Amino acid sequence: MSNRCEQYAENPSGIYSLSIPTGGGKTLASLRYALRHALEYGKKRIVYVVPYTTIIEQNAEEVRKILSDEENVLEHHSNVIDDADDDDENQDGTMSLQQKWKLARDNWDAPIIFTTMVQFLNAFYAKGGRNIRRLHNLSESVIIFDEVQKVPVRCVSLFNHALNFLHDFGQSSLILCTATQPALDFVEHKLEIKSNAEIIERLDDVIEAFKRVEIVDRATQEVFDTEKLADFVIDKLDEVQSVLVVLNTKTVVKKLYRRLESCGVPFYHLSTSMCPAHRKHILEEVKRHLDKEEKVVCVSTQLIEAGVDISFDCVVRSLAGLDSIAQAAGRCNRHGRSVIRQVYVIDHAEESLTHLPEIKKGKEISRKIFIDLRKNPNSHGGHILSR
Repeated sequence: MSNRCEQYAENPSGIYSLSIPTGGGKTLASLRYALRHALEYGKKRIVYVVPYTTIIEQNAEEVRKILSDEENVLEHHSNVIDDADDDDENQDGTMSLQQKWKLARDNWDAPIIFTTMVQFLNAFYAKGGRNIRRLHNLSESVIIFDEVQKVPVRCVSLFNHALNFLHDFGQSSLILCTATQPALDFVEHKLEIKSNAEIIERLDDVIEAFKRVEIVDRATQEVFDTEKLADFVIDKLDEVQSVLVVLNTKTVVKKLYRRLESCGVPFYHLSTSMCPAHRKHILEEVKRHLDKEEKVVCVSTQLIEAGVDISFDCVVRSLAGLDSIAQAAGRCNRHGRSVIRQVYVIDHAEESLTHLPEIKKGKEISRKIFIDLRKNPNSHGGHILSR
């Protein structure tokens, strides 16, 4: 990858993609590129834009350790609590450190910034003058969009428009990082990205080298309810040490948790209904069991799919879009300690997707692809999502 990074470092600005498979080190690779590019071409700052606050905290902490710098890595998201008093100055009348960080969050005046997609789009499109104060500091920057496939479909056109503006008029370099690059050119405002924008050379070879799981279709010929899924998970615990179950709605996640919480194995539940501190604590507990190679089960909504550095022996994913299935597969055998592990795709009969139209549409498309594969194994390249 280093040769291609050197090639793109020669261009002072552009829109590029970094399509490393899950577990391949996108955070470190993008940081390496961004630091060199910023130094060589005088970019003012590096901005990481990510979909979930859990990923921000994890990645920001990793970058702080790598750079051995606590002061110049700014986090701006809903989990940051601002206890600074506007009148809280130092005794000599200068601004306190808390006041400086509050000001930096207001206008993104820091060398390295971690923020969310919501805050990024607010800088362009939110009503009022508060958010637009940050817009000028997105110019002449290296902006890394981590897990870019999580941009909501209804926001893709606005997202593309903002990126094109930053590239054309802001002289910023933009990197789209994900294991499953989304289609961004089927909307009104198409992304002005070149056909050779991929940083990774011989991408097919890289994907094959990172193949660690196989997808098992249990969705097209049978249907699971909570009881059947609970029995399936318990049976799998006779074969493996750890199981992750990712379902589409909080209701079925909670119902499965209540059914399995007394099964005699450490069992954990994750959803966006929890406060961030609680989710972080649960993830730490799950990782502790995994590190000790103890039996553990986690049932979660899709929040665990993007960027969370965690690895289970077996993953069960409720049918959804192919990108979601691929991201869930990235939580299975993530570090390649086993040769091949299984990711089971199921159809959960009790999920109501009435208010989740994107997931519902993705589920329908994925079902058709799985049916085609069952009828003709050589279609779609003869395999699907084996990563």
